[in-house]
Amino acid sequence: MSEQLTTEQVAQIGSWQAQRDALLSELGSLRTERDKLDKENQEIASSSSDITNRMNETIGRLDELMKKENEQKDTLSKEVAKLQIKKTELETIISCSRSEIEGLNEKKSDLIETITVLSDTIGKLEGKADEVSSIVSNIKELEKDVTAKTSDSITMISDLVESVSIKTSEHIKDINEAANGLPKVFVDLQRKSMVRETIKK
Repeated sequence: MSEQLTTEQVAQIGSWQAQRDALLSELGSLRTERDKLDKENQEIASSSSDITNRMNETIGRLDELMKKENEQKDTLSKEVAKLQIKKTELETIISCSRSEIEGLNEKKSDLIETITVLSDTIGKLEGKADEVSSIVSNIKELEKDVTAKTSDSITMISDLVESVSIKTSEHIKDINEAANGLPKVFVDLQRKSMVRETIKK
């Protein structure tokens, strides 16, 4: 035989039933949420695995890139060292070229001065060339005059020599004739001298 519940007990049981129903409803919601979360977790796990694989691939690529970068750094270091040497050589060449250019500029100044002096000298010589040309012309005219006078003098001397030659020939003839007559004169003089001596004795 069952005991009859009091009003308070019935109310308490009703409250417990309400709480039970609420908890069952909440449990259902939680199970639904759990199933949803499980599904999401599975998707996330799959996505996480994919992300992990991609991350590993990326890390591998990054390692390769770092290796290549280091190789390029070594290569670039060598190239930079070569370029630095080339730069030093070019700087030396530029310095030498500047010195040569300065020397050439000095020579250029000297040459300009020399050219100026030569230009002045040429101008003066050109002025004197006209004077020399005039002098040469006068000399040629004088030469012609002297040549003409010399020709005349030669002709006169020729004539004079011929005249002297003729006169000389005449004088030689007279001298020869006189020489031929000298023995007779000498003999006559000798006779006269002997006669004088005889008379004196």
